[in-house]
Amino acid sequence: MTRFLIPLLFSASCWGYTVQKYVALGLSANKQFVALETYGYNSHDKSSYATITILDVWSRKYVGTPVEVTVPGVGEQVLVKAREGAKQRASSELSKFKISH
Repeated sequence: MTRFLIPLLFSASCWGYTVQKYVALGLSANKQFVALETYGYNSHDKSSYATITILDVWSRKYVGTPVEVTVPGVGEQVLVKAREGAKQRASSELSKFKISH
């Protein structure tokens, strides 16, 4: 059993991994649209990222143009930079769907 687990653990540590968190950023006044943010770290290329998408809750479909920002490096300050950059780039989409954040 040990001979099987050690190579398995070693091979798993060689693969890159992604740490993700999900947050609802805001909601339109009529509660039709919700802005969703996915953010985290990607160990494969040692970067931090944030993605903002808008979901039409009534039709259960994504609408608008998704915004993704990737910043080289990991750490809390780098992640904050990626998240703020994504929010700035998504501001026109958020306004278009009247989502307050």
